[in-house]
Order: sequence, then structure tokens, then C-alpha cells
Amino acid sequence: MYIEDSVRAYDLVLNSYEKLVGGAVNFGTGKEISILNLANLTISLTGLKGKLKPIHVDPRPGEVTRLCAGIELAKKTLDFEPKFSIENGLEKTIMWYKDGRYEEWLPGEE
Repeated sequence: MYIEDSVRAYDLVLNSYEKLVGGAVNFGTGKEISILNLANLTISLTGLKGKLKPIHVDPRPGEVTRLCAGIELAKKTLDFEPKFSIENGLEKTIMWYKDGRYEEWLPGEE
């Protein structure tokens, strides 16, 4: 889930906590994507298709093989719907890196 959707989700929780007391709500895109497809999408969006390829390793003990947030309660209770698809969010994240915005978070020189 893209950060702007995450922040909006937390804001909804903080401003509607009385609807959620004693319960739990999931946030996410509500769409499943495999790590392989995510890696290939990232490679494609960075313009590195043909130059990079995913590396496969054995799964770690107890590794979760599938995970997809069920966001029905968030939709029903908080009217939450993600505004960014996985591809759109990834595109914006890649542009953030390409624009050098990550440098704002690097420790300053002393």
C-alpha cells in the first residue's frame, strides 16, 4: 500500500476510533501480488528490464507464502478505499528515489 493511503488510513482510525473500539481493521490495497510479479514490475518501472532479474532463494522457515489484506471492514466502517493501485504507488515511490528525495532523510554531516 502506498504511503499516502497508509497515512489516510491511520487518520481515519484516529478520527473514528469509537467505531473500532475492541476490534481490529485491516488496511491495504485489497489486491494480491506475488513477490515475483512485484519484483518484475519494479524492474520494468525503473527502466531496467533486461538488465536486472529477480533472484530466487529458498524460503525461510515459517515464511508466509500468501498474504492479502481483507479491507472489507475498513470500507464498510471507515469508508476507506485505497486511492493508489500497486503500480501507481510503486511508480510514485520510484520517482521519489529518482528525484533524490530520499536524501532528505540521510544523516547530515557533522
